[in-house]
Amino acid sequence: MSVIADTTVLSNFASIRHLQVLKEIFGVVYITPQVYEEIRAGLRAGYLYYQDVEEGLKEGWLKFAVLTEEEMETCRQFLQKLGAGEASALAVASHRDWLLVTDDLRARKTAKKRNVKFAGTIGCLIRAVRTRICTMEQANAWLAEMIETGYYSPVTRLENLGEI
Repeated sequence: MSVIADTTVLSNFASIRHLQVLKEIFGVVYITPQVYEEIRAGLRAGYLYYQDVEEGLKEGWLKFAVLTEEEMETCRQFLQKLGAGEASALAVASHRDWLLVTDDLRARKTAKKRNVKFAGTIGCLIRAVRTRICTMEQANAWLAEMIETGYYSPVTRLENLGEI
């Protein structure tokens, strides 16, 4: 299944300089031009860790998903409640039956209503443990770093989620 990410999860992994974990989990991750513009705005604002997104695009594991006309129409509808990055990524995910990677609560609620599969930062960390990309200890350390950099996490330890 193809994967499309909005800025939230990319930001969490990039902020701790471990964006490559998403490559290891999914292989290829798509972003929309709207998400890319949010990344560029972050770079202009001084969030230099977004340079890792630029590197992912150069390496080819991050790729663009350009919206079709039909997806643009859906995106415009989503813009009533979502930001441009979330709206565009959700539009692509809903039309192409892709996994949406987002932490945005409104985007997740809309995805659920439309039967779009989604995962967030916590889900990605759990996948990294399950697929042996990292240990539970390492995933918890990454989570702690993300929280230190401003990620609002529903948990502070992944073991608190039950069986992984």
